[in-house]
Amino acid sequence: MNFIKNIHKIIDKKPDFDLRQLNFITILNYYIDVNSEFENVSYLEICFVLESNVQNEKLDVFIKFTNVSSLEVKGFFGGGYNQILGFEIIDYGRDEWEKATRYFINDYENSTLKFYCESVEILSVD
Repeated sequence: MNFIKNIHKIIDKKPDFDLRQLNFITILNYYIDVNSEFENVSYLEICFVLESNVQNEKLDVFIKFTNVSSLEVKGFFGGGYNQILGFEIIDYGRDEWEKATRYFINDYENSTLKFYCESVEILSVD
């Protein structure tokens, strides 16, 4: 998970962090903005809830995905309960994929959410 920018923000609070601990989505914000090279780029910001049974703790993990493509949100998404199961990030960088499809983000249990992106960054953990 070293490819995730600012991963220390979550590791500092939860040393045993695993992506599969991200259980719920409370915010999903997709937008297009201009990057530092003055190009239009798509972004997806998601606030995940991380629940731990160890200390009954809950953390909000805000993650930003850059240059998002092939975004699919389906299934029973919406309402007051947006659970995800089996969340993963697959790094295709070693396979020399185009940078816009470097990472594949997937809810592999029920395919509620999946897309490709160029980079992944932890914005905050509260």
